[in-house]
Amino acid sequence: MRQKFYLDRWLNGDATGILCHTAGLDEFGVRVDKKYTAIAGFDTNGILKMSDHGEKVIVGSQEWCGFPELGIPAIKARVDSGAKTSSIHAFDIHAFKRGGESWVRFEIHPLQRNIRTTLRCESRVVDRRIVKSSSGDKGKRYVIRTALSLGDRMWPIELTLANRDSMGFRMLLGREAMNDRVLVDPGAEFCLGVIERREINRAYGIVRKRKAVI
Repeated sequence: MRQKFYLDRWLNGDATGILCHTAGLDEFGVRVDKKYTAIAGFDTNGILKMSDHGEKVIVGSQEWCGFPELGIPAIKARVDSGAKTSSIHAFDIHAFKRGGESWVRFEIHPLQRNIRTTLRCESRVVDRRIVKSSSGDKGKRYVIRTALSLGDRMWPIELTLANRDSMGFRMLLGREAMNDRVLVDPGAEFCLGVIERREINRAYGIVRKRKAVI
C-alpha cells in the first residue's frame, strides 16, 4: 500500500498547525487510514515544530524533510550515505554580525524545478570549511547548525550552504546527519510518505491560476 501524506490545517488556541496521517488503498480500491501522527505544528510566527523520539527511522534514497528554524516546511532531499556532510541549496548569501556573532542571510528555492518560490533564511554560522563537491571541485562554504524534521523526528544537524541549481535535489542528506538515528534502504523511496502537490502549494502559499472557461 503506497503511503501518502494528507496535511490538514488545524487551530490550537492562537497557533496554526499541521496534522498528518498515512493512508492508502486496499486490494478492493477502498481507502484505508493507517494511523494519525501529529508530526508538526506551526507556531504564530509560522515556524514548524515537531516531536522527537529515540528510535531509528528507516528512509529511502529520497525523502521529504523540513527545517523549522529556517521556516522551510518541506523540501525533498536526496539521501546519500556516501556523502559526509549535508548541503542545502542557497544563493544570494550575505554574512553579517548579530550580537557579536557571525550570522548568514541567504535565499533558497525549496522546490525542484521552481525558481519562483523563494524563501529568505537567517542562521548563525558555526564554521567555514573547504568542501569537495560531487564533481570534484573544492570550495569554502558557510556551515550552519539547525533542526532537521524527518517524519515525526527532529534533531539538530550541520548544513553547508551551496548553490544546487544545477543539481537534481535542493537538499543532500549526508551520513554525519544520520549517524545513530537513521537506517537507509537504498532501494526504496519515500519510506516516510509522499506529500501531495496541493499540500505543498498550500504550505508555500502557491496559488494556481485556473484556466478561463470560454
